[in-house]
Amino acid sequence: MRCRPFNKITVEDDKIIKEGIDDQGRMLAAREIAWYKKLQGKSFAAIPAIYSYEPLSMELIEGKNIYEYTYLSDEKKRYVLEKIVGCLKEVHGIESVPYDEDSYWEAYLGKTYDRLKKVRNLVPFANNPTVIVNGKLCRNIFYHQDEVERLVMQYAPRKFVLLHGDCTFSNIMLRHDINPVLIDPRGYFGKTEFFGDVAYDWGKLYYSLFSNYDQFNLKRFSLDIGNEEIKIDIASNNWENMEDYFFELLDGEVTRRQMKILLAIIWLSLTTYAWEDYDAICGAFYNGLYYLEEALEMESAYGYFDKTMGQLEEALKGVSMAEMDHLISECEHTLKSGHKIIASGLGKNVPICEKFEGTMISAGMDARFLHTNSAVHGDMGMVKPGDLVIILTKSGSTDESVYLVNLLKKRKGVNLWLLSCNEHSILADSMDKRLIVPLDHEGDPWNIMPNNSTTLYLIILQQLAMQLIKRMGITLENFKPNHPGGAIGARLQHG
Repeated sequence: MRCRPFNKITVEDDKIIKEGIDDQGRMLAAREIAWYKKLQGKSFAAIPAIYSYEPLSMELIEGKNIYEYTYLSDEKKRYVLEKIVGCLKEVHGIESVPYDEDSYWEAYLGKTYDRLKKVRNLVPFANNPTVIVNGKLCRNIFYHQDEVERLVMQYAPRKFVLLHGDCTFSNIMLRHDINPVLIDPRGYFGKTEFFGDVAYDWGKLYYSLFSNYDQFNLKRFSLDIGNEEIKIDIASNNWENMEDYFFELLDGEVTRRQMKILLAIIWLSLTTYAWEDYDAICGAFYNGLYYLEEALEMESAYGYFDKTMGQLEEALKGVSMAEMDHLISECEHTLKSGHKIIASGLGKNVPICEKFEGTMISAGMDARFLHTNSAVHGDMGMVKPGDLVIILTKSGSTDESVYLVNLLKKRKGVNLWLLSCNEHSILADSMDKRLIVPLDHEGDPWNIMPNNSTTLYLIILQQLAMQLIKRMGITLENFKPNHPGGAIGARLQHG
């Protein structure tokens, strides 16, 4: 029976006796025993029967490790995977503790960096900024540690749950009825005993299911270190086609990018666990870089946030503050003269106008929303002499907007303003009062959807409302009667 060099396993009839034979083995054995004790009395059936703890004596499972079942149909694989996920979810649901950032950082980053430092000068190309692995140009983690750390830390959980900690196919057996049994628990995560990030267990399972760790561990791989690139080929566990079902079963718990970055981290951490085999050290490193590149290639929410914030900031910097102040002053004069402010738009600008109207009214200021299309079907009757109308249109050349502006120009005493992203358009060229937002990109994949433009209009109109609150001398006491309900009302009533 195969075991780690720091363990000794003895088979006696229908029992297995497992003992650590050096300091590392004894430490791991103590954690394994503690984990089994933790589950005693929890009615958890997917572990071997335990007969004694000193030494650890347990049931000899009649079955094999999952990777040894090479003949399972896809239907049976789905059944087994569903059972494994169910078992692990049952473990995770037994108990939880508060999230510990030090343990999270240590488990994923600190430990990995420490191990990588030990092999950096042993592995070919490890000091190069990029390495070609299986035809893919991969960024080297040594040159992207800040990016990797940010990516890992963005997935920090709200709590730690009870983990198995090493649920690869090598540590999951199937009984002859193909029901899973969890063996060889790790028993810790970072600096925390028993508990850790739930995604760590899913990452270890993905490690076997998708990237064939168990075959690599059995030395069933080939590694070719060429002059310019690396080729690594690992025998298959034949479970890769279950990847989509894996994510279906874990819908809402983890993301594909999260699993890819953890897969990279787990492979990179394996480097020093394979000291006895130079090819395994190198193979683990290169495999880690390959999956790291896949993770980095997948756009994250944080990358999108950074890019979008940059686009919005650049656009706002290009807005003329002189024109913005002019608009604020004219709106102030309009309200103090007893008239109203009207925001008009169509399409995706409709909710922006409605939000502005709602903010203004809640503060006791007179504002309206005029839909550009329905305006010509009677709604234009709300526009009176002395009113100020802000026309929202990104292009400044929309037929409906141009038509409405031409009609409003015929009404005496109506103050017209344009809010647009296009400095040269039919309306921009024909209206004296305009606030142009120089937007380079909408932030969508095709630079065509009203995305950043509507966000910018919302920012500008909300800032207009905030400035008018100040200039009109509106106080919290003025605001309070308008908001007796909801959480805001409760806060105003009770402080």
